[in-house]
Amino acid sequence: MFGLAILAAFAVYVTLLFLAVRWAARRARASGRSPRLWGGAMAAAILLPVFWDWLPTVLVHEYYCRTKTFARVYKSAEQWKAEHPAEAAQIGPVKDLLEVRGTTRRRMLNSRFALDREDWSTALLPVASSTYRIVDTAVGEVVVEANEFAAGHRRMSERPRDWQMPKLWLERDTCGSGVGGLGLELRGYARLDGRSE
Repeated sequence: MFGLAILAAFAVYVTLLFLAVRWAARRARASGRSPRLWGGAMAAAILLPVFWDWLPTVLVHEYYCRTKTFARVYKSAEQWKAEHPAEAAQIGPVKDLLEVRGTTRRRMLNSRFALDREDWSTALLPVASSTYRIVDTAVGEVVVEANEFAAGHRRMSERPRDWQMPKLWLERDTCGSGVGGLGLELRGYARLDGRSE
């Protein structure tokens, strides 16, 4: 139903755009001015208030995806276990604890390791970044780190402002192929407490 409402609103918008451009071109032709120039100016006046942020969002998202995404495994779970056999035997399970500090959320994987997620977004455009880190909480060492970017108002917050919701054309897929590999290391570190899952 929501999709039909969006399509209906888009159809009305395109119809009004067409009629306004045709009206401006006719008025320009009647007064001896350039119909293309005045029709184009009318189209810009109608399109820009709604679509002004589309091209900058796409460009910024693509730039960040090409230059700022990464995935780094400084030490795998197997390497850490081989280097610290005594500590590995003492790791135990914990309740699923979520701690929030500013823009960073920490979820304990077990009694020794935590998954930190830090989010930030650009000030003007709906482009956001999430950096994931698996941290050895006993010494503060980051053992795995990955970064990804997304665009669109739904991706940036749990409850976007009402006026932003219809801007579905700003949605861009998450980029950062390394975050998928983070899942393997995440399971490895979470299983150090002896759980089979």
